[in-house]
Amino acid sequence: MKHYFCYENSDEIVKAVNVETLDDYRLRVSFSNGKIRFFNVKPLLDKLAVFSPLKNKALFSTVKIRHNTIFWDYGKGIDLCASVLYWDGSPDNL
Repeated sequence: MKHYFCYENSDEIVKAVNVETLDDYRLRVSFSNGKIRFFNVKPLLDKLAVFSPLKNKALFSTVKIRHNTIFWDYGKGIDLCASVLYWDGSPDNL
């Protein structure tokens, strides 16, 4: 299994250390460098078929961190790479 990590301003690997679900299919992700990013999953729910099961809010709320990815244990699993959450996420809860 390949692992993809994100780096910021050095060779320090930035890892996802905590994830919380918010209203309207948003995530609040805390990283090992102390930064927090907010990521809106909603646009992916209709855009990519693999994410469509997450329209079920009960399933969406089961998100966890696994191997530095954000992971939902459904079927073969649904995940988002921490680097995507970090770089495409927002520092503001919009």
